Amino acid sequence: MAQGEEREAIASRVQQLLANGQLQSTGGMPGTPLPVHNQNGTVHSWIVPFIAGTKLVAWAQLSRSLDLLRFSLLSDGVEAKDWLDPEQIARRVSAVADEESTLSFPVLTYDRDPSRLVWAVKSSRPGEAIRRWFVAGDAVWEDAGMEEVTGGPPRS
Repeated sequence: MAQGEEREAIASRVQQLLANGQLQSTGGMPGTPLPVHNQNGTVHSWIVPFIAGTKLVAWAQLSRSLDLLRFSLLSDGVEAKDWLDPEQIARRVSAVADEESTLSFPVLTYDRDPSRLVWAVKSSRPGEAIRRWFVAGDAVWEDAGMEEVTGGPPRS
């Protein structure tokens, strides 16, 4: 199935889950489904953000076979652009990466486990190793690879 068709199927499934009462009303409207990529770059699953004004108030994650994997309510909501806008994600990385680095387009993925959703951005400079950055909300950290056990940004 083409990605556009899959996106439409995900959106329809969320509407069905809402109509059947399997997802609770959040006061937000379902937004455009976003693909979650695995480490190989293929689509692993999809998230559907629920937006109220400028706030992300909830999100649903569905498998490619349209099964609901999880639904998360955000008690007070968070600024949607901080979590969903690729340009905002890129700005956060550019603030911490070397200013001479070239940045890739942000890709929604996960940090070792599909329950740990993050945006990934690669930075590169000629003659140097590619670095990968993770972004979740306003937190930005360099991918520690498999060396780190707990994940997440380092505490200062």
